[in-house]
Amino acid sequence: MPRSITPVAGETLASVLMRLSYRLRTTPLVLADRAGLRSSPTAPAARLATYQGVRLDEKAAQALAHVLRLDPEAVHRLTLAGQAPGYPQLHSPYLGFPRDHHIQLVHDEWIFTRFSRYCPQCLAEAADTEAPSPWQGLWKLPITFICPTHQRYLRWRCPTCDSPALSTGFKTTGAWRPPQLIPSPRTRLHPAQCRSRPADLTNPRGNAPWACGARLDHAFPGPAADPRLLAVQERFHHLATTPGVTTVSIGQTATASQYFTDLRTVVTLITSTWPTATYLPVPDGPAALMAPLEHAMATAPTHHTTGQVKLGDLTSPLTDPQAGAALLTVAHQILTAPDAAGRLRTLLDARVPIRHAREGLLRLLDHGSPALRAASDSHRAELTRRRYRTPAFTPPTHHRGQLDARRIPQCLPDAHLAHLAHLETRPAPPAAVRRAAAIHLVQMALPIGHREARAYLGLRPSSARFSMTLSWLQSGDNAMRYRTALSEIAEKIMADPAPIDYHHRRAALHHWHIPPEDWDALIQQISRRQNPASLRSTTWTPARHTGASATVWAHITHGETRYAPQLAQGERTHHDRAVIEAINLKRPRERLHALLREHLRDYATALATRIDRNTPHGPH
Repeated sequence: MPRSITPVAGETLASVLMRLSYRLRTTPLVLADRAGLRSSPTAPAARLATYQGVRLDEKAAQALAHVLRLDPEAVHRLTLAGQAPGYPQLHSPYLGFPRDHHIQLVHDEWIFTRFSRYCPQCLAEAADTEAPSPWQGLWKLPITFICPTHQRYLRWRCPTCDSPALSTGFKTTGAWRPPQLIPSPRTRLHPAQCRSRPADLTNPRGNAPWACGARLDHAFPGPAADPRLLAVQERFHHLATTPGVTTVSIGQTATASQYFTDLRTVVTLITSTWPTATYLPVPDGPAALMAPLEHAMATAPTHHTTGQVKLGDLTSPLTDPQAGAALLTVAHQILTAPDAAGRLRTLLDARVPIRHAREGLLRLLDHGSPALRAASDSHRAELTRRRYRTPAFTPPTHHRGQLDARRIPQCLPDAHLAHLAHLETRPAPPAAVRRAAAIHLVQMALPIGHREARAYLGLRPSSARFSMTLSWLQSGDNAMRYRTALSEIAEKIMADPAPIDYHHRRAALHHWHIPPEDWDALIQQISRRQNPASLRSTTWTPARHTGASATVWAHITHGETRYAPQLAQGERTHHDRAVIEAINLKRPRERLHALLREHLRDYATALATRIDRNTPHGPH
């Protein structure tokens, strides 16, 4: 019987050894010993090093080529590094560190060294031949989640023992057993049989547990895949398997290695700031794209203080093919979107709460594409802080492109505030929550950060009150109910048949005061309605003029009087007196203030009409 077989295109080294040993009616361990694949002279008798399936040195490749009767170049093509030259995790150095030790390869969760995904239909083809059921190398990379031949999601578990396919299985404690190039190598099995050793399946002879032995080629095929996800996978494969190819990442040219580093960076941000990514628009994916990812993230272990997904799950794609497909597709769409830099900054604004994840993120940013480094420069100092700020709230963004930020005032109308009325906001002051709602609505409409949104509305920083609002949002289900309320307010603003351009009004009145002739006319109108005693005691000071201008500004822009730009001008004494006058006009206790407020409202209504008539953008 021939001592060699012809490898199938894309086949792994482990697959060749399993198929050849099955043809020779021996065990993979015997064949591996002849090829010198024992991990070390002191290794256990049945241990085959997993890293040899990733990359082989020249000496090992020569020895293996002699045993398998192949040329060394064909042997190198059996390794993952030989099949995917553009996939940076398989090569040394990676992120500035050499990858010469097998532990660095085995524990990188962007390489499935402990198990393999598989297509039951592919394994079933030629299953009854002398060298059956080849296993594909790209099945061991997370960028492969669909079988391109049958256009179905891959499987990754044994249907009988539920262990990951082509793995050593789990101990009774639930921890992984030490990984192997070929699990259960002393057992003669069909290449499509499950080699995992279930913890509850013991060998009556008292030695190593028996392998499961279930036929993986008899498993039900995976669900039918969306062609758009298959197109994304084909792009991944082209970059990983074609040497020297380039692509576009965040609007600029990048090498394949830089692109996959960018992809890993975005995956890290998506999982560590979850659920921020659910509020980013996904225009190119199917409607149910996020469903498997949301389910997987909801059941993932979380950090005990931040509520975020633990570090072990932060930087790796999820092992389930459907959830992994959704995660990588969303990350790919972020990198290739026209506003990719804005989406990336939205994720960075959401904060990465765990220190070790931030350190890994900084390494990724240092070795990503030039566009990635440029987009993240403003956040680099924040990521290096030892004491990191509390993760910020990220508003939903599925209204972006429909909600017009110009329609959002500083102070939301009572009709909109009704959606917030049912929220118990303590300990945050209700006024602070209402102010935060306006800021978050601007962020829902524009891809800008919190500070930029405050400046857009003309609000000055107030960190203490906003911190109280953040603390309230991080308690219980407040964030979910608050997001629902924001979406309802956004829908109401979008449905307004007569929208007002508050941004244009704020810009028109930024350096405005009531003109002297208009102020004199107002004084004459009020004087006619005063009694002689009140008329003699009234003094029309500059501070009263400033306070009246601030009142008109607040009425026209639907803003808060305290943030009126008129009150931020002038010397301290004048400012204090103007603030007092503005307060008196807001809550008049004297007849003079009530009269002035009444006339100012009529004046403001007429002025607003003139401003709206000159709106540069026209009707919305």
